[in-house]
Amino acid sequence: MSIVQAGAISSNLAAMRGGRIQAAILSYPAIIQARREGFRELLDIASLAVPYASTGITVRRSFMAQRRDAVTNYVMSILEATARIKKDKPFAIDTMMKCFRTRDRQMMEEAYEVSVNKYLKRLPTPEAFRFVVDERAQVNPKAKGQYPKRFYDDSIL
Repeated sequence: MSIVQAGAISSNLAAMRGGRIQAAILSYPAIIQARREGFRELLDIASLAVPYASTGITVRRSFMAQRRDAVTNYVMSILEATARIKKDKPFAIDTMMKCFRTRDRQMMEEAYEVSVNKYLKRLPTPEAFRFVVDERAQVNPKAKGQYPKRFYDDSIL
């Protein structure tokens, strides 16, 4: 067995179609398309309910200290967008269709349901960052034993 870098997630699905790879990590809506084409999902990582900070907003501490208002406004815009997504499903789906350049409303409806119900449930916690720090420690000895709060500031929230 070999692990191959196939490129972006869209490239992974194309490589699976062409038989160049047998499995790939996919995200929505590519997962939906893969299912439609007969591929089987081996693991839904979100269903494990492991607290893991997979995405975030990153700024330098110096920038946050000097421009806290700008950081606060940016975070507020993300929170307002998230609230709009949750409250206005038709708007969210229309926007997703534009961003993904698709007319497949059914696929975007399913992607919306998964995104909102599995991924937009809660804010990250220091525990979620513990997993990230521990993972980094496997390749970077400086990360070993570091306290997650050193890398995570929720004071604006």
